[in-house]
Amino acid sequence: NKTNSLELQAYPNPFSEFLSIKVEIEKQGFYTLSVYNLNGQLQKVLFNDNLNRGSYTFTWSGSNWQNNSLPASCYFVVLSNNYSNQTLKVIKR
Repeated sequence: NKTNSLELQAYPNPFSEFLSIKVEIEKQGFYTLSVYNLNGQLQKVLFNDNLNRGSYTFTWSGSNWQNNSLPASCYFVVLSNNYSNQTLKVIKR
């Protein structure tokens, strides 16, 4: 049994153009998928809505909320709901 209702994977990692983010949801609810830089500053919200139980794939192009390309660096992809969050470190080349 999974104690956490969130599972997060990303590939390829490192990436240069597009990052596929696979999300496994065990419990229906409201979810947010966001990208932060190393300073903890929000760069982009990829998803912010209700999800049913299941698997979902999102794509991030390495851009910020203004759709400007972000520099090569480490970023944190965060999937969160009202109860918990999962964080994954990704590298943009």
